[in-house]
Amino acid sequence: ERQKLVLAADAVDAERRARYGLDVLAPGEGEDGPRTPPAILEAGRLTPDPLVGGAFLKAARNGGADFADPLALRRGWIRDVCEKAGLDEAALSRVSSDWLDAEADTALGRYGDAIRRAEYQAAAELQRHWLAHPSSIGDPRVSDILARLDAAGEEGRLLLVTELSAALKQHALARLASLAGSEMLR
Repeated sequence: ERQKLVLAADAVDAERRARYGLDVLAPGEGEDGPRTPPAILEAGRLTPDPLVGGAFLKAARNGGADFADPLALRRGWIRDVCEKAGLDEAALSRVSSDWLDAEADTALGRYGDAIRRAEYQAAAELQRHWLAHPSSIGDPRVSDILARLDAAGEEGRLLLVTELSAALKQHALARLASLAGSEMLR
């Protein structure tokens, strides 16, 4: 029973990684160690690489839709594993059921973490672009903070830098949500 569940969980894992674009965005380990994730944005826009751009859109859209209802997502993952294994969930041994519950939590946690890493990577890429091209930020709140930063004394600057960092992060995630047509997981 456990062997069937393990093989089925691996198959469902591969399907879910593809559904969330993680096969491209979170490439995992290579022969020489961890592979570097690809750049998601170029010049403040989604990369022209259709594989990477499409993977980011899948992560945002499918991840956002699925993780909006975590209980349904978890039930669906367990159901899919049992179906692939050809086993009735209600007839599983207690040990296998406990293992499957723990495996579902672990797998869903991995997917959510990987999607968030991709989103924050894209936000960091966008912020690096803004650093090189400040006029492209286009957010009145950020512009206001920058103006106050220029006029502030040393003590006020520290507080404004923290406020600026939070505003840039919020603006980057909002810009990415607009680009993807879906809210980011955060």
